[in-house]
Amino acid sequence: MSQPGYAKILPKLRIALANLAKTDDIRSLALVESFEEALRDAGEFKVLKEEKLEAKSFSEIERALNRIVVKYTLKLAKIAPEPADKVAKAYLCTYILGDLLSIFRRTALGAPLSIETLVTPDIPGTPLYGLEEESLEAPKQLLARIKTPEARKFASDALEAFQKTGDPGIYDLYQPLIRPVLIQSALQGLDIQSKQAVEQVACPRLIYTLVSGLLYSSRTKTPVEVLSAAYNGINVCKFNWTTIRQVYENNSGDPEQLFSELKRKFPMFEGRNYIEALKNARSTSLRESRKRSLAQFTGYPFHAGLIAASIELLEHEVRDIRAVLSGKLYNVYPEKIYTVISREL
Repeated sequence: MSQPGYAKILPKLRIALANLAKTDDIRSLALVESFEEALRDAGEFKVLKEEKLEAKSFSEIERALNRIVVKYTLKLAKIAPEPADKVAKAYLCTYILGDLLSIFRRTALGAPLSIETLVTPDIPGTPLYGLEEESLEAPKQLLARIKTPEARKFASDALEAFQKTGDPGIYDLYQPLIRPVLIQSALQGLDIQSKQAVEQVACPRLIYTLVSGLLYSSRTKTPVEVLSAAYNGINVCKFNWTTIRQVYENNSGDPEQLFSELKRKFPMFEGRNYIEALKNARSTSLRESRKRSLAQFTGYPFHAGLIAASIELLEHEVRDIRAVLSGKLYNVYPEKIYTVISREL
């Protein structure tokens, strides 16, 4: 791995880190009286300088926040040294494929969909940029836009799974698996130091995503054959579907029993029942991810963990801002808001 390549981008990543809001800024944002005040004050954060948050629908505010992450990650993918650029592309594809599967699902349902409701089509440099309304009902043409082989295969597999089952809900099964699958692929080309660093940063949230998906599937009684089509081949962050499949199959009809088995493998999931465990694990995964991401910037690190950490921290930033704004919109007490953000307040 090229140290000069990392030395070149490290100052830029440190600047991006310095531009993130301080913990006190987030705390102060949660303490303002109204949603309008919170929206105004959030607009002063450096990270929001390119996207103006306006008091329209909350979904538009969410898209604006997500666009910040996409634009940053797109730039990072262009300047990151090889093969660390694949890590950035894996994060980027989370948003691109998220849009693509949303299109597939709406088309399958026969429901109208406006391009304006998506995140990436208006961002130059993304595969869906310049997408026209009439293209939304041509899945194969949309697939052809995706040039990253791993991303295209994932979307193709999801489309094929729908065609076999005829169930639009299949896309809900595939959607959260985008990042675990693509991060797993990106890890394969990294040196040991970089691989371990990326895993340190990414694994808390990946494990939460994968295990919570199993518990949700158990609650909805998803057959193991259907689940396996999506989870097959996943082996990342000590989550190996080959061994976990049998655990799910033995307990698939009882989420509480499945939870009791899974928590032995994944200590993050602790609670009196699986609902409480999911809530606890979500909070734990966010805070652990943020803590580990910040730790990557200690000293002079020259590895791909920097790339993952920089993106994760920006995602935490916009997630925390979104959580506070949502809380103010629905008149949630600050103490309650504090429980769902990545910072320790």
